[in-house]
Amino acid sequence: MQKIYAYNFITILNCARAKYLFQKFGAQPLLYDVPFHLLDDLEIEHVIKVTGLYPIPFFLPKLKHSSDITEELDAIRNLWRSTHILETGLPLELTSGGITSSDFHKPIYLVNNHWGILSAKYPDPISEIFYSLKRKEIIEKSTIYPPPAEERALSQAVRERLLKTRLPHAIVATLANFDTKFVKRHREELYGTDNVFRKTFVQKRVLSRHKFNQFALLIAAHIFEMLVSQRQSPIEAYLNTVEAIEHSPTIQANLSEDCCLSVNLYHWLTTHGFLPSLDPSVHRIATKESFPTNFINFFDLNSQNPIPYIREMGIFEIPKGLDQEHVRLLQAINRAIQERTSLSFVLHQYYEGAFQ
Repeated sequence: MQKIYAYNFITILNCARAKYLFQKFGAQPLLYDVPFHLLDDLEIEHVIKVTGLYPIPFFLPKLKHSSDITEELDAIRNLWRSTHILETGLPLELTSGGITSSDFHKPIYLVNNHWGILSAKYPDPISEIFYSLKRKEIIEKSTIYPPPAEERALSQAVRERLLKTRLPHAIVATLANFDTKFVKRHREELYGTDNVFRKTFVQKRVLSRHKFNQFALLIAAHIFEMLVSQRQSPIEAYLNTVEAIEHSPTIQANLSEDCCLSVNLYHWLTTHGFLPSLDPSVHRIATKESFPTNFINFFDLNSQNPIPYIREMGIFEIPKGLDQEHVRLLQAINRAIQERTSLSFVLHQYYEGAFQ
């Protein structure tokens, strides 16, 4: 799921390049059927922050009836044919319109998806994020979907994933249905426990002090909902959400160092009956009152709370197997972010083909 950030960013820049080449040379965009005018007011810094924040596909592939094979177009197409996308937990969105996994070797073009989020930023109301992430038919339903009647039996692979997380021993033991002492001993022997979170309860004060912490938790809750709506089991959806937020460039660049986002998300989901709670004879049990009131208000459809200002840009992971032009592009972007040099210059280089 972590690859989606780089895929989205690369494809939006490639889409902007197609628009630039059309305006400069009249070259018809062959790969995209998108509202290009929505890119007019976007700044590169904002695009980096947004694509590094939301682990959702900003493009959907559609079958094309004519072939236009070029090395550049195929490099982008292959990102969206990739099985990595199909494994993100959001694959059913990609299969809308009749495309199935067996069709992904055929010529495709890309249409926009969730583009309402691209322009949403401070001080727009946070409800704009909610509407962009939700499908129309479920807008009026509860913020948290009702849990399935039964949690599917956990596979050994899921239990191993739980053991490898940074989640506290008690939470892992509860989710995997293991004894806490076994979890601690097993992790110490196989993985080490230096990075395991010590906090086991809601960090109400940490969430209250930092608006971005609350915003990141809100996004995580919405991503979990989307995964559950794709028929993932709650524990699988939770693990995939944790993986996504831990690889989000923007979240990692802006989250306060003392915020254990995955732990807070666990407790938020237990209060809605999605995940099993800790043993009440040993641990405090979270309720909605355990969370800041202003965080809970984020879920109000009529809320005028603004999207928090995002200060920092994060560094993109470079996916394995990426074509060399876009490897060089990401390297140049990451270097410019770290050295605080001109991102617009890098973008213009890309438009002119300097990284080919």
